[in-house]
Amino acid sequence: MNFDSQLQFYSTPYAREYDTVILACTPHQDGYWVQTENTIFYPEGGGQPGDQGKINGVAVLDTRWVDGHVAHFTKSPLPLGKAHMEIDWQRRFDHMQQHSAEHLYSGTVHRLLGLDNVGFHMSAEQVTADFNGVFDWNTAKQIEAEVNRLIQANVIAIEELYDEESQIQQDYRAKKSLEGQVRLVTFPGGDICACCGTHVERTGEIGLFKLLTCEKYKQGTRTTFVAGNRALAYFEILQNEATQISHLLSCPPTQIALATTALQEKLDQTTSQLHQAQIDQLRRAYEQVDFGAPLAMLVCAIDAKDMRSVLNQCLQEKQASIALGLMPQAAQTSFIVMSNTFDCRELANFMKEECQAKGGGNAQMVQGSTPCTVEEIQRVLLQKISL
Repeated sequence: MNFDSQLQFYSTPYAREYDTVILACTPHQDGYWVQTENTIFYPEGGGQPGDQGKINGVAVLDTRWVDGHVAHFTKSPLPLGKAHMEIDWQRRFDHMQQHSAEHLYSGTVHRLLGLDNVGFHMSAEQVTADFNGVFDWNTAKQIEAEVNRLIQANVIAIEELYDEESQIQQDYRAKKSLEGQVRLVTFPGGDICACCGTHVERTGEIGLFKLLTCEKYKQGTRTTFVAGNRALAYFEILQNEATQISHLLSCPPTQIALATTALQEKLDQTTSQLHQAQIDQLRRAYEQVDFGAPLAMLVCAIDAKDMRSVLNQCLQEKQASIALGLMPQAAQTSFIVMSNTFDCRELANFMKEECQAKGGGNAQMVQGSTPCTVEEIQRVLLQKISL
């Protein structure tokens, strides 16, 4: 990475427009790499995506280091000569907010827990940071509070360039061994880290830091977060969702969890009552089965486990030749066929032909589903069994 302080994205990171000269335009795959004399476009590096924007009105879709030069990727060729750059400032500033927040976060984790950031990825929606040790959500929330304290303190960012690592007198974070030039980004009281990215001038520009997840990953911890305008957008989504849910639950947004818990308890009670009613219905159907019946047919919208249990009773206690369970659902009918004397696979093949059934099993039991109704299945099976 070239840390030349004369590069405009380093010397004037807040510049939104810039005039320069196009030196080269080289075909690349389905587009072109455009090289300029200088640039305000940051090239991808250090976990931060390359900038986008326009050069002479032509869209720049990506910016990277190519053969030691900053190259701007475009779909159309650009003639050599004067160039006017316009950066996608909203996107760039978002990256500055996320990257600066990551420094405060990783620096705080390192300072308070002694852990190192071993992975950093900035997507368009959120930022992922991996650490080489385990910590839980409660600890992560304490880190979050400290990061937001540093943001509110409006700490200034200090960027320093050293020709050699040996010139650096203070401890700093780095993901790998460094040679040659070293660029340190310091947030006093928060973090000192070797970094090639662009950052806000003061932490107050980050605005807000919000952790989203914290989970064990491999031998360490993976966390995700949003900061700045992303955090505000995230809270806007949460507020809209909370408002809609609160209307549905007829409660204030701050009491959604309490209302949901009460609703879940009521649902559990209703589900239990429904299951007991299904069991009672199935039991009454079982009591009506004649002893030694050639076919015991039970119809009930109950789960397969309960149905199999009662069908087995039909075979063992009622000594039915064949026990058939039909479980009607919204768009199909599930079925179970059991027998101690009849090869159920023969019946399954017949149902595949006559009822478009799917499923399988063995000689003693076959189960599956069909788009046919209960009445259609009963009619087809009764014809088969009577043969």
